[in-house]
Amino acid sequence: MIRVGQFNPENIFDDTEELKKINVKRIRSLGVWADKKAIIGIEVRYDTLNATIFKGPRHLSEVTKDKYAQEPWKLDADDSISRIRGSIAETFGILWLEFITKNGVTKKFGNPEIGTVS
Repeated sequence: MIRVGQFNPENIFDDTEELKKINVKRIRSLGVWADKKAIIGIEVRYDTLNATIFKGPRHLSEVTKDKYAQEPWKLDADDSISRIRGSIAETFGILWLEFITKNGVTKKFGNPEIGTVS
């Protein structure tokens, strides 16, 4: 479970229950909402073993969903996330995230100049 934005129950990123119902092959795309201070929302789409796309829940406050436009990051069909780095502040949540794929693609969200790597 990852908390997104200020610690607020509606912003908890946890797709565990939804993923128990499907057979996930890989993460297909990530939607990440961020401002200059932190990650404020996450939405993941998954490819399933039966060749469908499963859209995970949008973990984003209704108050901020339109304020910070974002473009989903779609992974190439032959790629997958192999490493995730980032920083978390106890009083706020995720400050920034960096995803590295097995094909060497790096995508950063938020401001990596804030906080230390964890």
